[in-house]
Amino acid sequence: MRTESGEEIIPVRYTSGAPMETVTFRFAGFLYHFGLAVWIGGSLALGGLAAPALFRELERSRAGAIFGGILRRFSRMRAAALLVAIAGGIWRTVAWESSVLDTPFSMFSAIVVARWLCLVVLAVALLYEIGVLEPAIGRRRQILENDQKPASGDAEFGTLHRRSELLMKGMVVVACLALFFD
Repeated sequence: MRTESGEEIIPVRYTSGAPMETVTFRFAGFLYHFGLAVWIGGSLALGGLAAPALFRELERSRAGAIFGGILRRFSRMRAAALLVAIAGGIWRTVAWESSVLDTPFSMFSAIVVARWLCLVVLAVALLYEIGVLEPAIGRRRQILENDQKPASGDAEFGTLHRRSELLMKGMVVVACLALFFD
């Protein structure tokens, strides 16, 4: 087969010898996309819909307590979604894309590497959120509750909250990039 300019088109074959379009390839892609869709969609729904409604209808400290619990559960859901995306990505890379990585400076290998870099960034950021930020915010809230002070006026809580908010927004951007580099 040739292009209009006469260049030969070589069909892409992957390590399994099967062409790209197979049911298992599609299922592996589905896993990858589903994991990222849960991450991105859930983040946008919570940040763009649930949080504004909660904080508009409830007193700030009550809304914060409720939404904090929701976010803690959602971080576990994002961890599961990330594992699903990674499983789909590993399956695709090992079964179909590994031969492409033999050509390190091709556009396709750069896309595969960028995809994996995005997934690594998401994993590290999520581990930081669950392992560092969540416990720090929980400890600070407990101290403020014991002192009967509102969290909204506390500088340390505000710093942790801003860091958490920026991290969440940044992870949505990185998840969108991971989806783009598919």
